[in-house]
Amino acid sequence: MEKYRKNVYCEKQFLKSYLQKIKDDCGDSNQRQLLNSIKDIITNPYVKLYIDFTEEDVEYNAKLFETNMDKSKISDYDRFMYEMFQKQSNNEIQLKSYQKKDFEDVEKIDLNALYLTDSDTESCNKLRNDYGIFAVNIEDLDKYNFVLKDQGKAIAKRDSVFKSWQHVFRHTNFLPCNAMIIIDNYLLNNTSSYTENIESILDML
Repeated sequence: MEKYRKNVYCEKQFLKSYLQKIKDDCGDSNQRQLLNSIKDIITNPYVKLYIDFTEEDVEYNAKLFETNMDKSKISDYDRFMYEMFQKQSNNEIQLKSYQKKDFEDVEKIDLNALYLTDSDTESCNKLRNDYGIFAVNIEDLDKYNFVLKDQGKAIAKRDSVFKSWQHVFRHTNFLPCNAMIIIDNYLLNNTSSYTENIESILDML
């Protein structure tokens, strides 16, 4: 089994906007948790991370830290990329360069990927709806906090509590998807009853 499986494409402009959002932290704990989750994703050693940097960017970044005595004058973006390049050289992460994707070119779209992009909302929506791929820009990031923060939900299926799957997730902004995994400790405990659940979950999605 390949160690690095999920591909994450993160555009430079998204990164810059994301780091600015962290700098402008308004004290909202939900947003802070969401922003931290983005960092967890792009610094995760178990993903292949692609950023649209060039060889010139790498050289510039290295020289910037070699020649600049006052590191406080270096931008958050350059500081972040320096750390990422260092991690890559130490084999702590899997970082590669890529040419920015054209979402109209279907053959170049990676179906096993997550796209953090500076493309407009319409392009992101089209990619999600057409291919079931998670693509989001910085403006719409808050809409998908449920997915990014990986929140779980404990459900007691009793008549007084459980009404329907639609009711349980009525405030959740689900993404179109091209794959799904259902995990339940008791899924096969009673094989005569799980079909109803699976069908209703699929209907809800």
